[in-house]
Amino acid sequence: MIKFNYIEDEIIDSPHYESHYRGRNWACKISGKNSVNFKRENLQRRGASVSVENVIIGDALEFGGDYISGGGSRTPDRGYYLVKEVLTDGIICESYETIAKLLKAKNNLNK
Repeated sequence: MIKFNYIEDEIIDSPHYESHYRGRNWACKISGKNSVNFKRENLQRRGASVSVENVIIGDALEFGGDYISGGGSRTPDRGYYLVKEVLTDGIICESYETIAKLLKAKNNLNK
């Protein structure tokens, strides 16, 4: 379990962030049956800060901060998290290695 503390009202620092100008960053909720049929809903983000205002228990989150070299090759840095608790000072999540494992856990939780 990982706790992401709020740095401001319902805002956390992204655990996967690339600060280089060629970096590509995102934060989103994931929903769907499996890793083939899923949908991303972007979370509001500014720099490394991510708003988790509308996040509830059972939400699947993806954070990414990929570095792209001058030659175009991508070095991925991604994390997949299932929200277990929403507290007054942060959120507690369980970490998964892939979207497939995350969605399986999310869908089993909602049965």
